[in-house]
Amino acid sequence: FRHALAVDLIEQSELLRHYHQYRDFEYFQGNSASAEFSALMKNRRYDLALIDGDHSIDGVLKDFDVMRDCQVLVFHDIRSKACPETTTFWTSLQYFLKREKNHFFEFVDQYPDVDGGPFLGIGVMVRDGEN
Repeated sequence: FRHALAVDLIEQSELLRHYHQYRDFEYFQGNSASAEFSALMKNRRYDLALIDGDHSIDGVLKDFDVMRDCQVLVFHDIRSKACPETTTFWTSLQYFLKREKNHFFEFVDQYPDVDGGPFLGIGVMVRDGEN
């Protein structure tokens, strides 16, 4: 990646500070739903975004709205009993955007020792090059 941005509510970890020696990237400490983050993103576009926010339907909708122009959007917790609102969002996203030539992929295999699942899951939405 030429340009990368990490966003989190917590202070940048030692691991990420160390990673700067291999790649240059920005770290935004704050809420992705804030006006400050929206202003930061106003004139920026990224090819890929991983959305793993507060796990509420409102939170994932706001993150999606800010990052919707990315070529590839990756969503965490798409099949999780612990995060039912992200599951609802993922299912709805596929339904409402399937006609726009988007491609959807799911990685939802569980470890055999997961009891009471499903948990976690990664969903990937790849936009068609024409969009």
